[in-house]
Amino acid sequence: MLVFNLSNIFQARGITNPAGFLRKSGFSYDSALRFSSAQMVKPSLVLIERLCIVLNCTPNDILEWQPDEGVNYKDNLAIAGLKKEKKEYTLMKKLKDLPLDKIDAIEKMISEIKED
Repeated sequence: MLVFNLSNIFQARGITNPAGFLRKSGFSYDSALRFSSAQMVKPSLVLIERLCIVLNCTPNDILEWQPDEGVNYKDNLAIAGLKKEKKEYTLMKKLKDLPLDKIDAIEKMISEIKED
């Protein structure tokens, strides 16, 4: 089954209040609450597009495939690429402990990557 899983991207973006973030970004209260609590079932393509623009991501970043239990699927299904592992993004925690010159070097590297 395909589901919306925004927890990874909210964490990666440092968004601690997803519903509030989405409300400030122009989403209705209902849509913001459903997206932020993983209860959105059938959003329109317009909403998915707005979400991807606001989060600077692709639909593949927010969709997750969860295989149905007890079903034997063929090997190498293309949709299997949407299976996601829970990931902990700790960059901000790591940055807090670095000396300023290292943070400057990282900032320069990020600027160079963004220019590409």
